[in-house]
Amino acid sequence: MKIKTTLGLKRFDKDYRLLEEKIQPSKSWTKGMLEILYLMHAGIAAASPYNMKDINNVGQDIDSEGHSYCGYSSCNLRIASGGGKSGLHGIQDIAQGGSGDYLMRINVNCSNIGIVIGTGVGAVTPTDYALGTQILNGSGVGLMEYGGTELQRLTFANPNGSLIIRRFFTNASGGGITVNEVGIYTIANKSSNNWGYSYYFCIARDLTGGVVVADTEILLATYTVGITV
Repeated sequence: MKIKTTLGLKRFDKDYRLLEEKIQPSKSWTKGMLEILYLMHAGIAAASPYNMKDINNVGQDIDSEGHSYCGYSSCNLRIASGGGKSGLHGIQDIAQGGSGDYLMRINVNCSNIGIVIGTGVGAVTPTDYALGTQILNGSGVGLMEYGGTELQRLTFANPNGSLIIRRFFTNASGGGITVNEVGIYTIANKSSNNWGYSYYFCIARDLTGGVVVADTEILLATYTVGITV
């Protein structure tokens, strides 16, 4: 079986007329992806967690357990998310102090879950733990508005199968922004405390060669993960 991933970038004007399209091979899966797959499939317990670097280059003890106090299952490797800053149900916290409530809806930075974009131009390495310089969510100078990250339905047509992950970004900053890098962030949990903290991790990063998104324009980033048997 062969696994192949491509990165597609489409730039639209404000009326969704296509202005530019790029498709390139993705060689982006990082150490973080293998680490999270390992801790999930090895059943890493909270009593003996696995330490891995989050997007802030801080080592976090991560495991594959759901926390019984909060009543939720493990949230490891979540990629689908809402746009901008959205509420996710059943995650007690994202690297911020818990309030003592269980199974509550909280505001988390969904622009740190799913496809992310940045301006960094440093070479990609397998040990990258974050984008070089992430473009943050918002409408101010140097910011882009993040839509939700969508996982489209799995498709199979012998001998091929594919999964599409995509996200729209809107430039409402008042000026042009050059997107030099694209990646995927996810979350993984630490249930060895009362709150079941979750943290952000980078599992993919690619350079784009530079895509200039003018004010009011829209960028669509798409990862297509395919298999051929």
